[in-house]
Amino acid sequence: LTDRDAVARAIGGTSPSSPRPVGADPSPEVASPGAAEVVATSLAEEADRADAEFTAALAAGDAASATGVMLTLERAIWAWSADTLQSDETDRAREVLRSMVIRLGDAAVGGLTDPRSVVGETLLELRAAARAERRFETSDLIRDRLDTLGVEVRDTADGAEWDLRG
Repeated sequence: LTDRDAVARAIGGTSPSSPRPVGADPSPEVASPGAAEVVATSLAEEADRADAEFTAALAAGDAASATGVMLTLERAIWAWSADTLQSDETDRAREVLRSMVIRLGDAAVGGLTDPRSVVGETLLELRAAARAERRFETSDLIRDRLDTLGVEVRDTADGAEWDLRG
């Protein structure tokens, strides 16, 4: 057992000499029917998969999943780093991880939820309530004010929808 393996075992990670978690059953893995997890055959594939999952998590406003993807990629980089034949893939994976950190930092500063969507939905709810109470002057005032701000409001069979013009 190397020092790296001992550290990996202590934190529940993987060993650089094996992509399998340290202490895991050494028997071959058999995928159960419908198993969603896909095992990457290269670090580049792992980085690409992680980047796609990270982007989806940020788009969904799911900071916990985005962070989990980053930590999984970091663990994969560490596990693959012992393979000297994968050195350029390791560099690329580190670049992907760095990009994730930057994007997560931007999201932390700007927020994961677009404030325009919160305001837009709230105003449409107020407008719908005014229309339901037959207060059409108020409903029209909200629509007109949104229009001057560049927000197009469309009434549909399913309710009002809005979109930013330009």
